[in-house]
This record gives sequence, C-alpha cells and structure tokens, in this order.
Amino acid sequence: MVYTIVQTAADIDRGFFPDPFAWESYCSIDQARERLAELIAEEKKNLDSRFDAEDLSDDCWEVCEADYAAAHFLWIEILTSEMPPAKRKEAA
Repeated sequence: MVYTIVQTAADIDRGFFPDPFAWESYCSIDQARERLAELIAEEKKNLDSRFDAEDLSDDCWEVCEADYAAAHFLWIEILTSEMPPAKRKEAA
C-alpha cells in the first residue's frame, strides 16, 4: 500500500481555489499519520480566525467556517492506494 497526504482548500471571498496537491507519499501508514500531525500543527499556527469548525480523524483533518463550509475550507487527508504487482521481464 502507498499512503499519500493530499491537501485542498477554497476561499470564495478571496477567489482562492488552488488545485489539490500531494505533500508526500509513504509506504507506512504510521509515518504518513506522523507527517499528517506535523502538517496539521503547522497549519493551525496560521489559521484565519474565520475557521471555527474542525473535524479530525486518524487520516483526515478539515477546518472550515461553520455554515459556510463549501466556500471556505482547508482539508488535508491520507489517501490509500494499492501498488500494482511488479511486471517481471521474461528471459530472452
């Protein structure tokens, strides 16, 4: 399995609609969760006072403006992907 930390956000008042982006990928869920916790701590230092609702789980963090969540939010989560089996070269 591969665990990728992805972030997306929106702020309709400021016309801010960045594309989602991937922070890093890990082969260990524990390492991905550790990095997610670090990213959350960093983001909390810079949060706008309009963010007043928060939802946190082991693999996801969302903050938003209550009653305005679709227009003003920050979302960071761990996405899980399976690695396809490696293709073996046939002997010549």
